[in-house]
Amino acid sequence: SIEIKKKSGEVKTVELEIKRFSTVTEETISWPEPDTAVIRINTFSAGYGRTNVEDLMDEAAKAKYLVVDLRSNGGGSIFNLMHFLSVVLPNRTDIGTFISRRTADRYTAELPGAIPDPVAIAKWTDRHMRTFSRGHDPFAGKIAVLINRGSASASEIAAAALRDNVGAKLVGTRSAGAVLASTYRRLPDGWSIQYPVSDFVTSKFVRIEGHPLQPDVEVIGRPTPDDPDPAVAAAIKSLKG
Repeated sequence: SIEIKKKSGEVKTVELEIKRFSTVTEETISWPEPDTAVIRINTFSAGYGRTNVEDLMDEAAKAKYLVVDLRSNGGGSIFNLMHFLSVVLPNRTDIGTFISRRTADRYTAELPGAIPDPVAIAKWTDRHMRTFSRGHDPFAGKIAVLINRGSASASEIAAAALRDNVGAKLVGTRSAGAVLASTYRRLPDGWSIQYPVSDFVTSKFVRIEGHPLQPDVEVIGRPTPDDPDPAVAAAIKSLKG
């Protein structure tokens, strides 16, 4: 317990209880219409629930239309990104290419004088990321993806992969345009530094870094407690139009 002294001089005793608290926001599914499922993926970082995502996609399999909400998803682990795309897309689907310094060095060594442009390197190398079998059938219906300026990194790669491979419509506002893969290194005195290690080019050979994804349907309004989510409504209209 703690004692709190008010301005009046009165002392009040407050009993505190220690409990576990989690900042993880689980993925969710909602059904704005009987044939339309909306799956919200908050992050691909720590807290991404692989089992939960698979369960939600099993439930969404009965829908004709799927809306994947990646708004304000700042990205995270490539392994979680590939898990999600492997549940949604067919096995061995080409997602794109990460361009590391090693790949760029191989490119310039084999093609002397060539400019190590990320797009040119992606077209040259055969080391593309591809989905892998998760024991789930890919989603059979039409897909739309919600994005905004908070959609970055892995969520931008996911949106681009769904757009390029199954024709998913992007709905909302432009993405962040920040997809450089990075890692951490420890520094003295408990500090650490995060630095980029590779660039990314989509399967359609588009470099997203510095070139944000542009929505097919722009929606600026935000949802309110009393009104339907305008981005979800626009996505459904686009899917059924």
